[in-house]
Amino acid sequence: LADVPIYAGDAVVRRAAALQHTADAAAPAVALPSAVWARLGLKDGAKVRVTQAGASATLPAVLDATLADNTVRVSAALAATAALGDAFGTLTVEPA
Repeated sequence: LADVPIYAGDAVVRRAAALQHTADAAAPAVALPSAVWARLGLKDGAKVRVTQAGASATLPAVLDATLADNTVRVSAALAATAALGDAFGTLTVEPA
């Protein structure tokens, strides 16, 4: 599941310093459902490596019990996730 953070969508808002200091411009993280969190044996503060089509990104992991099993939320349109490519597709997630 990919989202585009509200202040990452275009060049104007990405360069607006005031907007980048709001809660909506928080650092990227990978949201994982409870089942995946448990399967990977993650604890608070953990990082995961997300891989898609041969490219990977290492990001903090956060537990999101509202996500369906085997669904991972990774924000698109960010420098930290740009290498992942397409906003849709299969991802591999492993502890970093």
